[in-house]
Amino acid sequence: MMLEKKNIGVIIDNDFYNDPRVPNQVKILSEKYNVHVLCFSFSDSEYQDPPSGFNITSICINKKLKNFLFGIQNTFPIYDYFWVYHICRFIKDYSLESIHVHDLFFANIGRLVKKRTNTPFILDLHEDYPVSVLKYMWTQRFPKKLVARPKKWAKIERKLLSYPDKIVVLSSFHKKALVEKYNLKPENIAIYSNVPDLKKYESYQIDNDIFDKGNRFIVFYFGVISKRRGILTCINAVNNLRSKYPFLHLLLIGPVDKAEIEIFKRYLNTDHITHFAWKDISLLPSYMNVSDICVSPILFEGGNDHGLANKVFQYALYKKPILASNTRPHTEFIDENNCGMTFVADDSDDLATKIEFLFHNREKCIEYGENGHKAVIDKYNTDTMKANLFGMYAELVRNATCCPL
Repeated sequence: MMLEKKNIGVIIDNDFYNDPRVPNQVKILSEKYNVHVLCFSFSDSEYQDPPSGFNITSICINKKLKNFLFGIQNTFPIYDYFWVYHICRFIKDYSLESIHVHDLFFANIGRLVKKRTNTPFILDLHEDYPVSVLKYMWTQRFPKKLVARPKKWAKIERKLLSYPDKIVVLSSFHKKALVEKYNLKPENIAIYSNVPDLKKYESYQIDNDIFDKGNRFIVFYFGVISKRRGILTCINAVNNLRSKYPFLHLLLIGPVDKAEIEIFKRYLNTDHITHFAWKDISLLPSYMNVSDICVSPILFEGGNDHGLANKVFQYALYKKPILASNTRPHTEFIDENNCGMTFVADDSDDLATKIEFLFHNREKCIEYGENGHKAVIDKYNTDTMKANLFGMYAELVRNATCCPL
């Protein structure tokens, strides 16, 4: 006799598809649970035809209003109570036995909801938020920084991490750091890396004519364009090599950080740099296919030293040699799988040296690409990672005593 699936909720303060981590997790959880998603919609047309297997409830909101409420959260917690109201209704509507909220700034919201409904919650940490938030340009500018109070997150992190019943982190690095820093129980922390859904990527068709490669040697980056992501390092490295290798080309796909538009305006769309602000994820394999090297040049900061970005696994999946800054996760992944090279973060000269080496050693590019592909197929994908989520949820839902309003 088949047991009835339990109802669980996933809460995101953004568009459902903003971060691949979320839909990938929801797809996994839908195998064993009735998953109900509560998220923002920034247009009336979103989610009218959601994927099968789970339910999406959206809160339609103006994005500028959302960003404003989020920005003042540390001074005027209107954002917290806005979400508490909607989540409590959500729990009641779908008789949820647990909720899964994302990022540190949702910890207090989860606490308030649990206090009202007795619903256990999981806190999913996408990054080391107290460190990362200090690097966001918008939190450093006057007068926004006065109300954003970015330094407060580090002071209250210990308290916030005491609220959730379970915590999800990016890597063993992140788990170890939290356990040692705050004496958290290791058994209450699960690891879920930003690994790809292989079936989804297998469905994407390669368009060999998507970009006019010609005889150019293409260095490719996919993601947000900002200083902290190391894009200026890439630009300077390519510029350093241009006189010697005029056919070298930098291909960038991703939005420019709004706070840095003026900084990047003079760099992008030159004769040796092509920038697309947005391309559908289904086109990513085609752009990687025409590229020779893929880069993940993020600067070395505490918030970026706890896990790998989606792009690193995507590059490897499509057999591309990876050039990555020497953060611990980058170094471990590349060394263990022999799928690329690391360079000193924020050192454009070192990056240029590595680009030049790979240009002259095409057989190494092939070797690195094959090794990375095998690693993702064998170890780094949603099928291999799902057991960590299921194990955590089995205990949480089994012990739940949810009493919705």
